[in-house]
Amino acid sequence: MLTSESNLREYNFIKSTSYKNIFIIIVTMSLWDEPHRGRHHYAIALSKRHNVLWVNRRLNLNEAGHAREGLEKISKNLTVLHTGRSALFERIDHRLNWNNVIRLRLLRKVLSILGEPDILWIYDYKSIMFAERYREKATIFYFCNDYFGEYAYKHYESKLSKKVDCVFATAPKLVDRLKIYNPKCTFMPHGVWLPDKKPEFRKKEKPETAGFVGTLGDGVDIGFFCKILEETDMRLILAGPIVECSQTHRNKFETLFRHPRVDYLGNLDRSEAQGIISNLDVCLLAYASDHEQSGYRFVLKYFDYLAAGRPIIATSYFEWPEPYAEFVSVFDGEYNLNKFIMSVYENWNYEQFERAVQFANRNTWDKRLRDIAEIIGIDL
Repeated sequence: MLTSESNLREYNFIKSTSYKNIFIIIVTMSLWDEPHRGRHHYAIALSKRHNVLWVNRRLNLNEAGHAREGLEKISKNLTVLHTGRSALFERIDHRLNWNNVIRLRLLRKVLSILGEPDILWIYDYKSIMFAERYREKATIFYFCNDYFGEYAYKHYESKLSKKVDCVFATAPKLVDRLKIYNPKCTFMPHGVWLPDKKPEFRKKEKPETAGFVGTLGDGVDIGFFCKILEETDMRLILAGPIVECSQTHRNKFETLFRHPRVDYLGNLDRSEAQGIISNLDVCLLAYASDHEQSGYRFVLKYFDYLAAGRPIIATSYFEWPEPYAEFVSVFDGEYNLNKFIMSVYENWNYEQFERAVQFANRNTWDKRLRDIAEIIGIDL
């Protein structure tokens, strides 16, 4: 970990032999060590060509034992700045924002040695002071991955959006909210890492497995999983970390996992998850329509499923924009679920498989970077 100027200079990865390399700071509310999401995937994609400094959020007091401060090298061009333990509980910090004051102070110390950033890539909606500090020195944009609630929207996002060069959002409804404050607000859905193995079309006489491979949290519709078990004889495959999940919902998951036709595989790395998805007969996007994030979830696993060429069945939680809607069959509860699943599976043919795989190939994380680069006018 870094404390002295001499140690800091060991991380001076800004000076590069490639004139194309630019310095990008990603300010997040996430830890690098938590299950990887879109923001992690962008950091990895960016670090292929450029120098990336990921600024971890400050840790809550209940995460004692994991609080670190200083720089950690992840790869040649990717470094994480650990920002230590939170000074205040989140509910207090919403009002005083002291944790970000400390975080910015630490970042400025590091940048006094590493140099100023070319891009400030913000995910943390509370990072208004970061945008104000670097607005004259860097291209700055806010990337809105999620719906954070009305308090965050009113007190933070509306103000932050005015102070950045542009805004990107992963769902059309998020764009509608933020475009009021920054007309340069663009819909930018998640991307995908393509599978290690080329997907193959396969079809059984009838589907035997339905699966959900992704984060298991409060927004997941456990009732829909139960309905599959009640109305079909299919096996239910679940995989992914259980995070952002209340104890009540955790208890429901634990009960579900004990069902004889449920296999919970735990958290998987990317390669393992791809392997499981490729062997599913039907892939699920099962989210509760009454959850506060309903309508704002363009989830990562959408493209993971398409990249494997698998049919997708979703609950009616999201209004899929074109052309993404073509690849999702939405169950609205009006029909027999077993017949619905059988119909979707029977109609899934090689032509649809090919279109799904090709569509995923056109929506990789690297392609997303090219889209963003075109908008902000910088070669990524």
